[in-house]
Amino acid sequence: MENKNSDLSKIISVIEKSNNIVIAGHTNPDPDSIGSCLAMAMALNKKGKKVNVLLEDFSRKFDIIPGKNFIFKGDINILKPDLFISLDCGGIERLGNSLDLFKECENTIVIDHHISNNYFGKYNFINPNVSSASELVYKIIVNICDIDKDIASAIYAGILVDSGGFRHKTTSSETLKIASCLLEKDIDFSNIYNRLIKMKTYEEFSIFKKAIGKAIVLKDIPVAYTTLTFEDFKECNADNKDIGGIVEFILNMEGIEVSILAYQKSESETKISLRSKNIDVNKIASQFGGGGHINASGVTLRKNIEDSIEDILSCLRKEF
Repeated sequence: MENKNSDLSKIISVIEKSNNIVIAGHTNPDPDSIGSCLAMAMALNKKGKKVNVLLEDFSRKFDIIPGKNFIFKGDINILKPDLFISLDCGGIERLGNSLDLFKECENTIVIDHHISNNYFGKYNFINPNVSSASELVYKIIVNICDIDKDIASAIYAGILVDSGGFRHKTTSSETLKIASCLLEKDIDFSNIYNRLIKMKTYEEFSIFKKAIGKAIVLKDIPVAYTTLTFEDFKECNADNKDIGGIVEFILNMEGIEVSILAYQKSESETKISLRSKNIDVNKIASQFGGGGHINASGVTLRKNIEDSIEDILSCLRKEF
């Protein structure tokens, strides 16, 4: 491992010399993970490369992102790539079921924008100051092939959602210039926005209502949190693909500086999502082996929900 960033020219050179490429995003993929993976796949396919994308199942509303035909559904053990590209994974464990294949591959590239990334690829292209992995992918693809409408739509979807509709602090003039170039490809940007930002499936609406109804606002620190159990998911006919936007919505409450969503992954395993306005929640998550961004991070704790929440709140009380 180089344990540092490679030049953009080196990343492009490694890609161009490879012919059988696997691309993978993080577990429980969001539009940035999906969009960056599928955009890269479509671009490499235009260059005549054999490409397979490894992504877990995702919400049907994300089907608006083109390139789903590149997602591999078979036994990943039969894949023998000469290059593995990890996209939008803040840590190697976020590769999930594709982790072993990544470790077995001689050439690996990590493209990411999480501040917690520890440069786990042979080659790395990491910048925590950009809006999204999709923004980094654009910088690569624009040097590889012409960007068509489908590629532009996939990149735009990733940038749009991970920038919070171009409102997060990592949105730069460069981000907006890239978005402008993508709009020139005649993408249906209005439909992408409505589908990915505004629309909720019935399952999402049901679990959203349940989570908001259970929200607790603390009196001693400006924190609000909510929890979701197996029973909650069953009652709403939902799963973890349907919980996007809940923790962000809670953060919108006046006077709240940090919001938390905790949900059951198993009887003794809890996933924690953290959002903040000013507090470095990456610092909090990192204490438990997680990470992400300064204002948006996550971690999985091998404890029940009640104990997991108490551990996180204990750390937050020290910060405040």
